[in-house]
Amino acid sequence: MRGTLLLLALSPLVAEGQSLRCDRVDTASEIRSESTAELLPDIVLRCAGAAGDRDYQVVVNSETPFTNRDLAPISSLNWAWNDALLLVDDPPPSRQVACAPPEGALTCPQQAEANVFQGKRLADASLVFQGVRIPAVAGDPPRTLRIVNLRVNAAAHKAATIETSVQMFAGNGVPVAVGNSDRTSATRTPSLRFAIRTNGGLPAPADTAALLITPRSLPLQEPSAGQSARVVFTETTATAFRRRNAGTTSADPKFLAAQPLPGAPYNTETGFYNPSLAKVNRTHEAGLADAGTRLVVQFTGIPADTAVWVTIRDAGSEVAPRALLTYTDGNGGGTFNPMSPWVPGWARLYNDSGKATAAWEVVSADPERIEEWQFSVALTALTGNPGTGTLLATGLLGPNASDALPSFVAPSTTAAGTPLISVATSLDLPRVSILSSASLQPTSLAPAALVSAFSAAIRRTASPPGADPVDTLAGVALELIDSLGRTYRHRVLGVVPGQANFQVPIDARPGPGVLNLLVDGIVAASDAVLVDAVAPALFSATGDGLGYPLGEVIRLGATTASQPLAQFDAASRKWEPVPITLSPNEPTYLSLLATGVRGRASLNTVSGRIGNHSIPAILAAPHPELAGVDRVTIGPIPSGLVGVGVTRLHLNIGNKSSQELTILIQ
Repeated sequence: MRGTLLLLALSPLVAEGQSLRCDRVDTASEIRSESTAELLPDIVLRCAGAAGDRDYQVVVNSETPFTNRDLAPISSLNWAWNDALLLVDDPPPSRQVACAPPEGALTCPQQAEANVFQGKRLADASLVFQGVRIPAVAGDPPRTLRIVNLRVNAAAHKAATIETSVQMFAGNGVPVAVGNSDRTSATRTPSLRFAIRTNGGLPAPADTAALLITPRSLPLQEPSAGQSARVVFTETTATAFRRRNAGTTSADPKFLAAQPLPGAPYNTETGFYNPSLAKVNRTHEAGLADAGTRLVVQFTGIPADTAVWVTIRDAGSEVAPRALLTYTDGNGGGTFNPMSPWVPGWARLYNDSGKATAAWEVVSADPERIEEWQFSVALTALTGNPGTGTLLATGLLGPNASDALPSFVAPSTTAAGTPLISVATSLDLPRVSILSSASLQPTSLAPAALVSAFSAAIRRTASPPGADPVDTLAGVALELIDSLGRTYRHRVLGVVPGQANFQVPIDARPGPGVLNLLVDGIVAASDAVLVDAVAPALFSATGDGLGYPLGEVIRLGATTASQPLAQFDAASRKWEPVPITLSPNEPTYLSLLATGVRGRASLNTVSGRIGNHSIPAILAAPHPELAGVDRVTIGPIPSGLVGVGVTRLHLNIGNKSSQELTILIQ
């Protein structure tokens, strides 16, 4: 770590003694492991003793190369001034004076008032600050030296931490004692999680496209939000994604504000930045980043005769955008230049031989919490006969150019992207509506669940010849095609005009797919569907998914007794609830009939909710006799519900809930 190469030659020897002693007091922080020009925390020295009103030289070494931007060449030397700065005594912005050496000089002896000094590169991992004047102050109070705008190639460093060291020399070459001179400046942490989701925000299983669509279903002119998928960028730390500058806003993304307060946590890609400093050696530009963090998606495998469209801002409930789509080169770089929408909310990407790049620049971020950015992606057809294939997406941070600030490591040229949208050949068909057979509400498909398909193409009435469902009934069949092209045949329980009831295959693969309705072997209707592990729904006594649940109350006393939860009143010709009586001596349970439950991860994930009370499940299993029906027993019912009267009941499995039904508790 310590490098004294050329140190004695850096400034004239001055035969003076000195009693200054410094201690390094900065602390380490997390930095982004993908960055090739990552800002390190400031290095801070607290010094005591007589400074002697003389010049000093300070050398900073790092375990990984410094990637500070060179701002101006030094005449006759193979060196350049860069944007690392050393501040003496943390001067307020109005009193910051940059050292401005004459042409070809390395120091600024004519500027006794200078308190901002520019760095020069000694070697890849060494920077030097020369002619650092620490003016004498009566009483020799503690002094502060702060080194800002240090950038390193974190991506090139393989260890978890990055260590830096500081050396300090008086003008006579005598070392100044620096306590804790070698210490950890940063811990490398991956900053990005990239994922794809369906248009409804549901995760897509591994190796499965978030949207499966037929060529004939692709819109011709404008993208459709209903036929899109999402790319999702999530921070791993609260400051992973940053705007360019403290002045950057969604209303004025190009506005720049000074960031001149020493030690202030600006949480931007720009470091310490004071445009009021001297323009000599471009000191006034030091610390300024070229862009905010860019959220980049590289698309490959664009199907022939299709166009890729993306939303021009992040999706979400925020009124103001947090990231805006910008024109970019293939590396996600270039000056921020927001793309105008081709149609409201969307822009079309340039297709370069089946590849395209989208880059959204962060213009607003909350450094106090981990955030997520989502963007929609859609395909349109350029001709009446678009090609098939799978659009792949690779998410990364940008820019990826070595001369940009910030800069991030480029993606592997051999790594395959994540399947996003799969265009598969099929017929352009009327839609088939899918509802839960229990709740009669729109639903995803869950393995072995009972579902009803509604289509005008169904014109027959039939029931299975036995108790078990069959693959085809009266010429009606249903097949599921998953995003990998695999076909599953559903089991049909009954057919009436306009409706077919069926059981989802037990081995259906979770993820997006296409459900085809076949009549006499011909696909008559189709629609996109989603297969989930669970899709809970309760059967009701009335059969319409409303009113009172189908099930019974079980009491465990000296003997086990049961009663239905609802009964039909012949006089009123209506279903009425059977009152539930709770007794402290007889634990009471509810046994409910449901569907879409058996794919649960564990029994612990299943519960019922009565009013504001969560009730654990003691059973959630397939019904022994009824195909596709699950039996869920919850209880015991807490005594706190005594006398609550008519109240609401539903099932929860993880983050999935059934519809609400009604029970009566006396």
